[in-house]
Amino acid sequence: WYTLAAEQGHSKAQHNLASMYRRGEGVPQSYEIAIKWYKRAAAQGLDSSQYNVGVMYERGDGVTQNYKTAVEWYTLAAEQGDGSGMLGLGDAYRMGWGVPKNIIYAHMWYNLSSGQGQFLADSDLDKMAERMTAEEITTAEQLAVECIAKEYKGCMSSY
Repeated sequence: WYTLAAEQGHSKAQHNLASMYRRGEGVPQSYEIAIKWYKRAAAQGLDSSQYNVGVMYERGDGVTQNYKTAVEWYTLAAEQGDGSGMLGLGDAYRMGWGVPKNIIYAHMWYNLSSGQGQFLADSDLDKMAERMTAEEITTAEQLAVECIAKEYKGCMSSY
């Protein structure tokens, strides 16, 4: 049924079908088929699919690993308020994957992700804060407030 709905353009069915192929649940595991369906759903604006495309580019699952492309997909998801996309951006800035390493932006994205209920961001946020000055933390927190005010769009251009 997911295949029928996905072929008719239903984005959530495309996402669910992609997840099934990614994990090999009820179908032979195939990252290549998974990425195809995730991209179709992502093109329709489904933030969870945008995030998953980012993950697949970060890991190189079914595609050539490309951190910069992963960041582009995470950004699309994060700009819609997706906490997972925000977490992906936090990781990217912490590690310097596809973007210049920047602890202030990493902290900002982990903070925003935590605010969206991503419990994994909480420990990352604490670890980042241990390595930052009080001034850097204040800057990151101010950027997070500004990002919320901008509805998560253009949040990397103000610092």
